[in-house]
Amino acid sequence: MGFEIQAPSDSRMCNFLFPLTYYVTWNFFPQLEIFLYGVYLVMFGSCLYLLTRRNVTPRKLLVASSALFLLATADVIITLYFFFHFVLPKDLATTGIPLLQRDHKTWNEPLKIKFGFYVVANAIASGFLVDRCYEVWRNKRIVIAPIALIVVGTGISL
Repeated sequence: MGFEIQAPSDSRMCNFLFPLTYYVTWNFFPQLEIFLYGVYLVMFGSCLYLLTRRNVTPRKLLVASSALFLLATADVIITLYFFFHFVLPKDLATTGIPLLQRDHKTWNEPLKIKFGFYVVANAIASGFLVDRCYEVWRNKRIVIAPIALIVVGTGISL
């Protein structure tokens, strides 16, 4: 039994507005994600420029920020794939219902990959934050609790 949205058939106004609200909702979020990725692209470029111009390049910061940027790029690619293959196409010959609403097993796989990217990015960012905390305090006992919380949170999200 798949996810199915149907417009109420008793009102002509609802039938007129349903496709409009459906496409405004599903088109807005990929556009917002691409806009925020563009902002992230500029910030990452500035970060790389500033880090490479220093006399001593902090390797951990460079590796962590590059890994997070690669995960964000892969996430945008998955979003665009999902949008162009499952949200936009319609099966007009039979029902006129978007493919997203018909077969949830095929579109669930890209979303699993996308959420996996979120888990890995969160683990990298949290690990980097703990590393920075250790650099500031230089005490291993202080960072034991955050490390345990990262491990538990990542384990639960998998």
